[in-house]
Amino acid sequence: LLDTGILAKLDPLYGVVSSGVSINHGFFSFNEAFGYPRAVTYFEQRLWFAGTDAEATTIWGSSIRDEEEWTDGFITANPAVTYAIYSTTFNPILSLIGQQSLVALTANGEFSIGSRSAEAGITAENPPFIVRNSGYGSEPVQAILGPSMGFYSQRGGKRLMAIQYDSLQE
Repeated sequence: LLDTGILAKLDPLYGVVSSGVSINHGFFSFNEAFGYPRAVTYFEQRLWFAGTDAEATTIWGSSIRDEEEWTDGFITANPAVTYAIYSTTFNPILSLIGQQSLVALTANGEFSIGSRSAEAGITAENPPFIVRNSGYGSEPVQAILGPSMGFYSQRGGKRLMAIQYDSLQE
């Protein structure tokens, strides 16, 4: 991480600034005008970013096994993907963790984002299911993935919460 607490700053024309990594992010770039991602993780061999000031409920996944490729749509064999969490309340994404599904921890709830198919991961052809797990909400602090569950600070910062994958719920 850079001193600012951000993985990297991206310039709309030149990709990453202040890092050795170059990212082709397609039509959207993280910058001072739109904001920088609040959350980052790896899941299903993709690098995932989430929650900018301009698109607080959006997640972006790189191409599979290519964290430097951010061209979305059907241009490449494994294109980058972009999805948003829509619900009845505003849920800016504050943290991400990858378990058996990608978990987005927001200010007002916790959401599982996973594949609709047991044979395929999240792809442009196989968009994810997005399910609200709870309404506790979290603090804007990176969640920690333990051996069998994830841990995060509940909204208000007074409780340490655990989130665990349950195959019986699917």
